Amino acid sequence: MNIEAPVSEIMTKTLVVATPNMTLDKVKELIDAHAFNHIPVVENGTLKGIISQIDLYRVSHCVDLFHSKKNAELNDRLFQSLLAEEVMSSDSVVISPTDPISHAAALLQHSNFHALPVVSDGKLVGLLTTYDLIAYAYKCQPVMVD
Repeated sequence: MNIEAPVSEIMTKTLVVATPNMTLDKVKELIDAHAFNHIPVVENGTLKGIISQIDLYRVSHCVDLFHSKKNAELNDRLFQSLLAEEVMSSDSVVISPTDPISHAAALLQHSNFHALPVVSDGKLVGLLTTYDLIAYAYKCQPVMVD
């Protein structure tokens, strides 16, 4: 395993993104349809922020504390009215596609992040997640079989 290889070798390059004016119900549909934990919020190719499943859970639990039918309806209306830009984390730590994998791993290890947007010349070009790092580590390691 070459931990000094560039992030571009292991990052996810084919991205599904949300726009800042997308409602949360549409963002949730994207996350659920693709089994993502994070979705970048992008406008004209430029990263504006990122939304995680945890962010959606936080919004959901504001109303859905008692799990009643009325609360579920309120929650649905809330998701239909809130926009991605109102919920996203806009102060995302980003990395460059040329940054070494070791740098990205250190950022993820010492932060509360599970995904790092990869930006080049101001444009989002990929996303590196803890899953990408694990997959890379295991792909590079011999599998021991008893």
